[in-house]
Amino acid sequence: MMDTNKKFYSISQILLHWTTALLVFYQLAVNADIKKTYKLFLENGEWPSMLSSQTITHLILGFIILILVLMRLYLRLTIKVPALPNQVPVQLKLLAKASHYLLYFFLLLMPLSGALGWFTDLKFAILIHTFSAKILLALILFHICAAIFHEGVLGNKILRRMFQTEEKLKR
Repeated sequence: MMDTNKKFYSISQILLHWTTALLVFYQLAVNADIKKTYKLFLENGEWPSMLSSQTITHLILGFIILILVLMRLYLRLTIKVPALPNQVPVQLKLLAKASHYLLYFFLLLMPLSGALGWFTDLKFAILIHTFSAKILLALILFHICAAIFHEGVLGNKILRRMFQTEEKLKR
């Protein structure tokens, strides 16, 4: 999945990364209505007859995130991603790889468990969805801290790979 020759992400990888990040942030931050809806379902086993526009938006964005993550995985497998710099210790490379696998796992689990719970009335799927949101948030915070650590402490300049393409640098 990593390409030692590749120095930067493609424009499609960058756009998918930041679009996914923004939508996931929105989903995690603006979710009071869907939480109320889930709570009602868990208490009495029935969905409300009327859904708020915020709840409907949450459902739609969940499907969009699922599609974007699948596209990201496809690109990650086909056009690869840049390898971490050689000076990064092996232990940190393994931690980075594990955290990326976990991020992708939870980015897939969230919309799948949400849809499964919503469309099949499985309370357990809703509980998984709700609990996974907390794990995903922790992983995202770790991801952000790791990027800052690489940039600020290790001086690897890896953040620029997610903000500009190689073509942009050639100009």
